[in-house]
Amino acid sequence: MPAPASRAVPAGDVPTDASLTLLSIPGATQAEVDTYWLTRVYQGDRLPQLTLRAVALGAGLGVLTCATNLYAGLKTGVAFGVSVTAALLASATHGALRRLSPRVAGAPLSLLELGCAQTVASSAGYATGGALVSVQGAWLLTTGHHLPGMTLLAWTFLLSALGVLFAVPLKRQLVDREQLPFASGTAAAATARALHAGGEAAGPRLRMLG
Repeated sequence: MPAPASRAVPAGDVPTDASLTLLSIPGATQAEVDTYWLTRVYQGDRLPQLTLRAVALGAGLGVLTCATNLYAGLKTGVAFGVSVTAALLASATHGALRRLSPRVAGAPLSLLELGCAQTVASSAGYATGGALVSVQGAWLLTTGHHLPGMTLLAWTFLLSALGVLFAVPLKRQLVDREQLPFASGTAAAATARALHAGGEAAGPRLRMLG
């Protein structure tokens, strides 16, 4: 997909490292907070983000994260967060594809494309924890038998649809307005930025994450 067209940005409002690592977005009113976020933090109209290759890469990795999290969850009863794992897998997989077939893989993923692929892959991994592991375990403990396969499939699709529908309003309220810190999201963002830095700059950052 072609890169989004750039829009006019007021002088001094170009995103910087400082503006992208803010613990809180300044502003006396909610309108000022929204304006600051749109002009100085948001980059979706300056860099490729929701592209076909990012979604395809995330979907492919989502099959892996979904299956492994489901297996581990049903064995141990614990669902694992896979945000950081998905970011690492997305970066490594696309890097390997570029080495094998540069023409097919294309240019390196932008930071936002990496975030998109990571989001798609991790959402599949998270879905198995809440949608299947917890429900299946609770149902088995209370009734003594498993749910039918078609019932589980319908339940999973229903929860997935609810997740998609509520993602935007919840993000706007919890992240943009209340600015609540989320450990897994912060760690995944730091990992993605370190991976995107590349070369010698990525080494110290990844060692700090470890």
